[in-house]
Amino acid sequence: MLVLVLIVVAMVALAGFSFSELMLTENKATHLHGDSLRLEQAIDSGVEFLELFFEQPPQMRAVAGGSFDNPTLFRAIPLSPDDRSATQATRQLCFSVVSPLVEDAQNTRVRFGVENESSRLHLADVLRWDKQQSGNGRKALMKLPGMTEPVADAILDWIDSDSEPRGTGAEDEYYSGLEQPYSPRNALPESIEELLLVKGVTRELLFGADANYNHQVEPHEQNGPQTSAPRASRSTAITPWSSLLTLYSGWRNLNSEGGPRIDLNAMDLNKLHQQLSVALDARWASFIVALRRYGLYGGNDPGTPDPPPVDASVAPKFVFASVLDLVGARVAIPGATPSQPPKVFASPMSNDSQGMGQELSRLLDKTTTINLPVIRGGVSLNHAPVAVLSAVPGLDDALAGRIVAARDGQNPQNGPARRFPTWLLSEGLVDVAQMKTLLPNVCADGDVVRAEVIGHFTPVGESARVEVIIDATAVPARQVAWKDLRLFGPVYPQEWFSDGASDLGDRGRRKRANPGAPATSRGSR
Repeated sequence: MLVLVLIVVAMVALAGFSFSELMLTENKATHLHGDSLRLEQAIDSGVEFLELFFEQPPQMRAVAGGSFDNPTLFRAIPLSPDDRSATQATRQLCFSVVSPLVEDAQNTRVRFGVENESSRLHLADVLRWDKQQSGNGRKALMKLPGMTEPVADAILDWIDSDSEPRGTGAEDEYYSGLEQPYSPRNALPESIEELLLVKGVTRELLFGADANYNHQVEPHEQNGPQTSAPRASRSTAITPWSSLLTLYSGWRNLNSEGGPRIDLNAMDLNKLHQQLSVALDARWASFIVALRRYGLYGGNDPGTPDPPPVDASVAPKFVFASVLDLVGARVAIPGATPSQPPKVFASPMSNDSQGMGQELSRLLDKTTTINLPVIRGGVSLNHAPVAVLSAVPGLDDALAGRIVAARDGQNPQNGPARRFPTWLLSEGLVDVAQMKTLLPNVCADGDVVRAEVIGHFTPVGESARVEVIIDATAVPARQVAWKDLRLFGPVYPQEWFSDGASDLGDRGRRKRANPGAPATSRGSR
């Protein structure tokens, strides 16, 4: 009986231990699942925060410190800042927004901000340039590092609407003969990842070697096999194409206050004159309406600077290609009788007028020649690297290098002087003729951004991260792309998100903004 009792007691004890172990495991799993749900909430909060921030006009964003590198807005933002219980005080749920800070060709660091999608080459622009002049699309793609003519032709064949292969490209005949056949899209791809289906495009060329997606290539990534990383680091020897191409860039056709711009090509000249008189001044309003009414004068008369008389009773005959048509323009007003010679009036802004940059900025802010609420594509002169800038028709490698050198060490969001692409003209990098060629294809900023949003517990704890693309070209802003990066693990040390200076964050900012300056903390929010 004693032996039997001992056996029963042992079995009950083992069952109790097993039950306790199971409950401990279930308790741990419940807490882990709860933490996972809370991290998802933190990420969702970060995405919502970005959407609300970029719905604001550029002036309000600038007042808040901008979005390039702003730890106050984007580092360790708590979801419950007023809840200071003992538990949460030591383990607070936060989100952070980070992007790569490229200091040189081989060194990429992290900043607290977003990437402007206009820093990349939009595939729709490549196709448009090729339609405007045959060969321009291939020239643009050949600027990408490691690109070859057969691959460039194959990419163009994949995105154009016809089924005729280019010289060294590929269309349905090639893809249908593969072991697992498929057809080319003959339209813009649904994602950059789709380019892996294009003849000659490899994962290494498109995404590089950054397997854990921390914007650096560590020794084990350099020596190990290529993985299925969704994106590559800019710190590789050859910059991956996924960091140079986009399908999402664009910007709102609004003024700096968030209101609509005045369409210079509007058909109602009376209404146009009224709008311009309020937004600019009477002289500009009169000259623009007269130019629309009579067209450009090409004679030798230099013209008078006086404002021309306004006659808005007849339909316009001149259409602006760009605001730069007003630089050095003249208009001839016919005399009252056939025997009277026409009187020539000069534009308020001549080719050599002082303050051209300010006048052009004012005109570009208040007026437009494109009657669309959103302008898609365009390469940002303030953000794009040399490889993307030199792909723009009329912008060669030398000019691209001068542009990057002119903005080196400066925050891309650096005030009104460079809010418009015509800063190239006002700073003497191009002349008026060159600027007219470039203006349809470039911009100074954009309203589509991408970033990594990290949900994390601070000062210690788990973390999760995603990459999102936010399209703020309309209100409300919307999320147009989302990638789950949790499978790649927590690659950023927790101390980077503390109030102290982080190596990858503050060190990069100090070098870019003011070498030798002390690190600054986030401070009170």
